[in-house]
Amino acid sequence: MIWFANDVVHFHQHEPCVYCIYCIPSHIGITGNEKADQAAKSALNLPNITSYPLPYSDIISSIKKHLFTRWQHLWHNSTSNKLHNIYPTLPINSNYPKAQLTRQEQTLYNRLRIGHTYLTHSYFLKDEDPPICVPCNSLLTVEHILISCIDFDIIRQNFYTASNLRDLFHNIHPKRIIFFCTRHWPY
Repeated sequence: MIWFANDVVHFHQHEPCVYCIYCIPSHIGITGNEKADQAAKSALNLPNITSYPLPYSDIISSIKKHLFTRWQHLWHNSTSNKLHNIYPTLPINSNYPKAQLTRQEQTLYNRLRIGHTYLTHSYFLKDEDPPICVPCNSLLTVEHILISCIDFDIIRQNFYTASNLRDLFHNIHPKRIIFFCTRHWPY
C-alpha cells in the first residue's frame, strides 16, 4: 500500500492540485430553451469564471478507485503470488467474518490462506529437506493437507468438501476449516 500513497504524492507533485468543476446545466431537447443552451455554451469562453475549492471528501472515491485499479493491475501481473490462485482478482471487501474469529483463529486462518505454517515451512529454519506426506508420497503443503491428502479424506468430509483452495476459502466458513485443523492436524 505504501507505493500507492507514493503514487498520490507523486501525482500531486507533478500535477496542479487545483480541481475545477463547472456545473452548467443544458436544456437540450426542451423546446423554447435554445437561447439558454447557447448562453450556457458561451459561458465556457468567459475569462473570469469563479472557482470554488473542491472538498477532499468529493474526490476521495476517485482516488480510492484509481489506487485500487493500480493495485489490481499489480496483483494481476504477479502470478507467482500464492494467494493469486485463491484470489485472481482482489477482494473489495474481505468475505470472511473476522468478527466471529478470535485473534488466534484469525492468525491460523491467514496462515492457511498464504500456505505458511510451522509444519509445512519449519524446514527452512532447520536447514532440512521439505517434508513429505508419507501416505501420499508428495510434498507436505497446506494445500495438500486441506484438499487432497488421503489420510484426511474421511475426516475432512465431516468438516467441508472443496476441490481446490479457491473453492475452500470462498465457499466454506472459516470456522469449519479452523475446526478441522485444530482437531486433526498439528499445524
